[in-house]
Order: sequence, then C-alpha cells, then structure tokens
Amino acid sequence: MKQPNKSLLFIMVATLWLVACGGEDEWTPGDGGSGGTGGGGGSGNSGAGIDPDPPTSDCEALELVDMTGATEVATEEALRTALAAGGKVQLTDDVTASSHFDVGPDTVFDGGGHTISGGGTTHLFVARMVHFTLQNAVVIDGNNQVSDDEHFARRSGAGVMANGGNGTSDGPATGSLTVINVDFSGHTIKPEGPGDLRGGAVYVFNLPDVQISGATFNDNEGSNGGALGGLGSAIKIINSSFVNNRTNFVGTGGVGEGNGGAISLDAMSQNQQEAHLHICGCDFRNNVSRVTGGAISYVAHWYTDTDVIIDQCVFEDNHTTSTELGQGGAIFAMDDEKSEQVTTANRLSISNSTFSGNQTWGSGGGVWFWTMDGRLTLINATFANNRVDENNETSMGGALAVSRGPADLINVTIANNWARFHGGGIQAGGDAEVSLTNTLFYNNTSDRDGGWANFHTNREVDHDGGGNMQWLDESLVIDSNSNALVSANATIADPLLEDLADNGGPGHTMALGPGSPAIDAGVTNAPETDQRGLPRDAAPDIGAFEVQQ
Repeated sequence: MKQPNKSLLFIMVATLWLVACGGEDEWTPGDGGSGGTGGGGGSGNSGAGIDPDPPTSDCEALELVDMTGATEVATEEALRTALAAGGKVQLTDDVTASSHFDVGPDTVFDGGGHTISGGGTTHLFVARMVHFTLQNAVVIDGNNQVSDDEHFARRSGAGVMANGGNGTSDGPATGSLTVINVDFSGHTIKPEGPGDLRGGAVYVFNLPDVQISGATFNDNEGSNGGALGGLGSAIKIINSSFVNNRTNFVGTGGVGEGNGGAISLDAMSQNQQEAHLHICGCDFRNNVSRVTGGAISYVAHWYTDTDVIIDQCVFEDNHTTSTELGQGGAIFAMDDEKSEQVTTANRLSISNSTFSGNQTWGSGGGVWFWTMDGRLTLINATFANNRVDENNETSMGGALAVSRGPADLINVTIANNWARFHGGGIQAGGDAEVSLTNTLFYNNTSDRDGGWANFHTNREVDHDGGGNMQWLDESLVIDSNSNALVSANATIADPLLEDLADNGGPGHTMALGPGSPAIDAGVTNAPETDQRGLPRDAAPDIGAFEVQQ
C-alpha cells in the first residue's frame, strides 16, 4: 500500500522555489510544483518497454591538432597579436596576462604545456562566433571583473568565454569550442549578478558545438557552475576531472545563484541547432554548491529533444551547503515548462556510474529529478552512502529523489543511504512513476517511525519489472514498515553485499559475496554488461555487479 500523501506537501514546497531561465537576459520563476496535471509525466508506461542497454556513449579522447606551420610566440604582446589574427598559434614560454585576449578568426592555440595566467587580475580568452581550439595548456588564475553594465555573458568565464552570437541580430548561432588536455585552476567570477553569471573557468553562450577532452578543473569558483557554465549550448565532456570546484555566492538572494558546484547549464536547446550534454569517463569529487547540484545542476526547456547522457562517471563527496534549500547532492536535473519548440520529450540517462558520499539539505542526496514529460533512466549504477542533512526534519531521498515524472531503474545497487524523514534509498513524489527491474536495496535507513515510511523507498513503486531484492539488517528496524516491500514482488533476502571497492571498471562497485541469493536471480531484461563492462550471463545477477563464473 502506498504511503499516505502527506509527503507530497514537502515535495511541493521544496520545488516551488525552483527557477529556470526565461530567455537570454534574466531568470524568471518556474512553475516548479509537483502537483501539476497529467501525473506520471505523461510519457507512457514505465518498465516493460525500456531498452536495458544504455545509450551509446563515446569515451574516446579527442586527437590533438597537428601544429605544423604554427606561428610561435613567447610573450604576451606576441600572443595577443597572433590570437587576433587567427590560424595556428604555438606558445613557447609561460605568459602572465595584463588584460584579456580576443580570439580572432578560427584559431587553434597550443600552449606547448606552458602556463597562461590571469595573475588574479584579468580574465583570459574571449572568442565570439569563431571556431576556437585550445590544447596542451595550463590556464590559471583568471579573474573576470567586467563591469556590471555589460551583458552577463561577458562577465562569465574567467579562463575562456566562448559566444556563438546573440541568436537574434547576429543570425543563427555559429562557432565552436574544443578543449583538449588543458588544466584549469584558480579561476573566479563575481559571486552574484545582475544577470545569470555562470562558469568560473569556462563559459559557453549560445554555442552549438562544445567538446572538452582530457581536461582538469580544480579549485575554480563562480556564482553558478564553479568550473563550467553554459546557456543555450550543446556540450560533450570526455575523460575529464572536476575536483574542489564551488559556487561562491554566500548571500540570501534566492536560488538564482549558487547552483552547480562544478557545472551549471540552462536551456541547452536555445541555440536551436543542438541540445545535448554528454559526459563520459569523468570524475566529480568534492565539488560544492550552495543550493542545487553539488556537482551538476541543469535546467532544460521541456519538449526540446534535449539529450543528457552520463556514462562511466564517478560522483564522490559532492554536496550543497544551504540549510534552508538544497536539492541534488551530486546532480540536480530539471525540465521546466518554457518551450515554443514542441517536438520530442527530453531524456536523462545515467549508466555505469557510481554515486558515493554525496549530500544535500532537502532531497536527493545523490540525484534529484523533475520533469514535465521527459524520462530518467538509470542502468548499471551504484548509490552508496549518500544522505540528506540530519538537521532537516523533512529531508528525503538519501540516494535518489524523483519529484515528478517517470524513472526506470535497471540493475541498480542502492545501499547504505540515509534520509531523516523517509525514503533512505528513493523518494518518489506523488506525480512520480518509478519502475524497478533487477534492482538491489541494502540497509537504506531513515529515522522516521510510526509506520509511515519504508526505509528503502518512501512508498511502493509504480511498476515492478521483476528481479528486485531488498534487505534491512534486523538491528536497523525501528517499526513494522521499515522493510516494507519496495515493489509488488520484491524478494527479501540478504544479498551478502560487500563494501564499496575497486572491482575493476571506472568506479567502485559493491560485489556480491559467495553464495549470495542475488546471483542468477534477476530477470532477463538486463543490460549485456555490468557496471564494470563485464558480460552478464543468461541468468543475470541482481544489482549493478555481475559475478563472473
């Protein structure tokens, strides 16, 4: 039996404060509430028809551009002249800039492993409606203090600001940014507007082609998106790391600032050409935001065919800091309702990834998801030791919160997550439609007794795809409903789950111990490989880990 709908009150309150960008120049309040019409997200039945194999992701590193024939430069003055002229430019010595560099016609800039510094006094590269490739460089200590009289895009991105045009008088968005083997650190932008400031190190505006490969973002900060910010831009990130990035907004100005400790994106479709965020083989560790998305926060306009794929990634120890608001310790993902391009519903797919030690104030210690008509798919994922703040008496969804819309979980392991109010594993809102297949719940807990909530989920989920298993150690039981069934036909059995460890693959996983009842107990609608990329046999195991026999 489903939990009485008292929990919906909190979900509605928690989502009413959400905002989404209403255009190029300002944030406007979004609908945000989870009590809208068309419950379940309106995108069809969950579970049975879902492809168990995640969308194809490409983690292949980008190749460096051959710099034969490049103009060699060794000083700030020579670099400034060469970048303005365009073509191939090769740096042969370190440079500390006294003011920013304007990138002229299509340019490939190879740093030769040298350092380009803003010296803590100036931002660095500005590229507008051109194709700009930046490779083999260390880009540090940019500081964007452009006057508040200028457009917010010029006040974002202290390392790189790349602009595809304003989308109106400039005509169709054009240009690209390609970043290969570049280290960004020590960059900062202002902590608050006016306007929609994003991207401490890199900012992309109305740009239909952004590719980042083999980059590191460390110790960068900004009002939103400590490392990377974007509006109306389609982005692919490969084999890169985001560590110790943060939002620097500390005031009380609401939720327009303080989103996305590492990455903050809005309206990917606004360039009207491409709408995607693909992240493959990346690490997000110790990133911090004030309000939403300790690692990543994005808002997509619904029905714009926006495609978000997160594959083979690690999210560890990311968190939000507000003690009044806060959703998505690692990821905050939202479709808002503002769209004039009614085509295809948006999609978020997370696969072959690990979420551990992430935390937020409100709900969704690992991931928070809300959609009008999109869908969340989780395949071969591990959620371990995520939590919501113990000081929030109504905190929910230690691992995952689905506030609204359909979510399909296939071969997911959810273990040792915690929420004070309820839903130590999953919080499903009143308009959520959650489907479970071959999903394993282990020792997820909550502090709320009185028969109100299942510790693993706040209520029985909407669709049982088969092969689900749950376990709660007897010492953790505090009332008769603590270990209530997560789905109609779930099995209660101790899976002999081992601690999170390096078992091969891009992230840590939780192995099934010898003799585990989860071995060979899943249904056949399983992905061909487990989270580590190792093959599943004809009788798949339950959870993200497949024992190799």
